[in-house]
Amino acid sequence: MNILELRNGNIDISNFNCIPSNTEHTQKELNDFEMINDFVKNKDKALKYAENNIYKTFLLLDNQNDKVMGFYSLCTGSKVFYKRFKAEKGVPTIGRNKALPTIDIMWLAVDVHYQEKNIGSMLLKKICASVYDTSKTIGVCVLTVDSLFQSQKFYEKFGFMDLGSPHKKNEDLWLGLTIPEIEVFLRN
Repeated sequence: MNILELRNGNIDISNFNCIPSNTEHTQKELNDFEMINDFVKNKDKALKYAENNIYKTFLLLDNQNDKVMGFYSLCTGSKVFYKRFKAEKGVPTIGRNKALPTIDIMWLAVDVHYQEKNIGSMLLKKICASVYDTSKTIGVCVLTVDSLFQSQKFYEKFGFMDLGSPHKKNEDLWLGLTIPEIEVFLRN
């Protein structure tokens, strides 16, 4: 296995499919999974975002089968953290700054053939290591993820918490993990 950055058609991703086959899904969940598949496979999306330095997308390859096992996309951002998140996570408040710097996981998915094999956990650990290293050279307080509601429990088992942003069932769910929490996670 190795991780490569998505670049100008360097890897065939046409067979990637993250729709789990072992459970029933609502139409909304199926639409969400299709949106993820479309993002990584559509050359006008992931590749274009990468070329324009908006998101950087990384692919985990199964070298034996020459298949994409999973992928993730990262970018920088800033978020407003609500009182409960700040209090429980010890997020600083500096002056009047309401929004603080983040690194955002915009996409993280595992191909159906590799699900239930801890690939998602491995990718998340790789992301955390990269974010931790980056936090030594640029200002970043929290790793956030734009999570599907059905993925919330996966992130929460690693310590991610809802930022407290007002959202409804059909809107984005933002979860966060602080840099000190990432440091602890990487030691385990």
